[in-house]
Amino acid sequence: MPGFSFGELRKEYETLWSSMKIPAGSIADVDKLTRGIVQGKPRYDQVSNATGVPWYVVGIIHAMEASLNFKTHLHNGDPLTARTVQVPRGRPPFGTPPFEWEDSAIDALTLKDLDDVRVWSIERIAFQLEAYNGWGYRTRNTGINSPYLWSFTNNYKKGKFVRDRVFDPDKVSNQIGAMALLRRLIDTASINVPTEANVPTLPPVAPPSDSDLPKQPAPGVVIRFNHSEPTPVMLIQRRLNQLGCGSEIDLNGAVRPLDVDGDFGELTDAAVRLFQARSFDLTGRPLVIDGIVGPRTWTALFFKAPTPNVPPPASQPASDLLKNVILVASAEEQQHIREVPEGSNRGPRVDEYLRAAGVDPTTGSFPWCASFMVFCFDQAARQLGIRSPLPRTAGVHDMWQKAGRAGFRRIPFEIAAGDPDQVQPGHLFFINTGNGHGHVGLVVSQTDGEMKTIEGNTNELGGREGIGVFARTRPVRHATLGFAEFTPR
Repeated sequence: MPGFSFGELRKEYETLWSSMKIPAGSIADVDKLTRGIVQGKPRYDQVSNATGVPWYVVGIIHAMEASLNFKTHLHNGDPLTARTVQVPRGRPPFGTPPFEWEDSAIDALTLKDLDDVRVWSIERIAFQLEAYNGWGYRTRNTGINSPYLWSFTNNYKKGKFVRDRVFDPDKVSNQIGAMALLRRLIDTASINVPTEANVPTLPPVAPPSDSDLPKQPAPGVVIRFNHSEPTPVMLIQRRLNQLGCGSEIDLNGAVRPLDVDGDFGELTDAAVRLFQARSFDLTGRPLVIDGIVGPRTWTALFFKAPTPNVPPPASQPASDLLKNVILVASAEEQQHIREVPEGSNRGPRVDEYLRAAGVDPTTGSFPWCASFMVFCFDQAARQLGIRSPLPRTAGVHDMWQKAGRAGFRRIPFEIAAGDPDQVQPGHLFFINTGNGHGHVGLVVSQTDGEMKTIEGNTNELGGREGIGVFARTRPVRHATLGFAEFTPR
């Protein structure tokens, strides 16, 4: 936020808040809007869970920017049927319109770095919301408090930007200010928001032992690329190494561990994305593959939950081979194949998968999701007395590229996301997680953009990466590279 820091403005916000009053004649109007915010809490909670921004802050922004309309972008109130046209233009940058409100809201908050805020005090909320709207009332020396914050309180009388860079000193804002909404939410919705003076100071805590890593509580802040606090980043790095999600894959296909240095750089980002590609939250929903460690990803990293049953496919594969591949993969999943020991990328059956792809498992630690697919295709083809069409490789990206060079049908991400019915049982999905990492699995069925899968080198719900073969549920849009159909030639 160029030109202003929280330290500079904290005292001002403290003074304005402590002296703020809402005129008696305005309270009914303010309360009407706060009731609308409370009604939207279930949806604001979803965004809060993904970003760490309190639900009531999300609701206040929604009121200020979009009049609580869930058909518009949280960025600026533009319709969700297209990317934003007003500033910020072209958001969200990924995905296909029409957008889900929650997805767009998460993009709006992370664009403004609100997910980086550690403690949401009264003064911090005022600072972040004024920054969200812009610093024009300060930088253009208007001499008034921003109506975005203080309208409908004694801290604002008149003066308003009527359009970009045009300030009318006599114009009165008729929009209820954010701090008036916050005041009445505190008074009527039983939310507890401390002032900076009342924020508790926590004593330093010794780093946990390796055995204690799987039960670390969430830090209460979203952690992402270039995060400024090294302590939680080091916990994440240690846990990723413990789960086999290293920094990169060397020329021999082995995973190198992350440096535990507290620097959330490109290598840590790629390792987080790899974990997210293979992980699910405690309710069984796949994680968003964005490299951001919010509450869902943190919980998936450090806790686990039971594995749900996945129903059988709803439609038939395109060929007998693909039908057999699903049967072979299902049989492996039903045997509960696991690494021995867990987290080692080894085990009697896992070694067979690796050898099927031409990898000697005794020479290193190798990701094996692609090798599992090679094994399943080999077994299925042998039953039919034919040769497997699947490239014999342990590399996800290598398999995807060879599929294209060999002329197998590939469905790029953009096409599959727009027309999920192109994805059929027996297809392989491919996910790019960056830095040489990737993940591949088998589609068992697909309905309304949601696919049932069987995957190797994946995890139990809640974050035990790479321990076995599991049945899973994913959205089609998770396949960031796309899908491939390997049928006999």
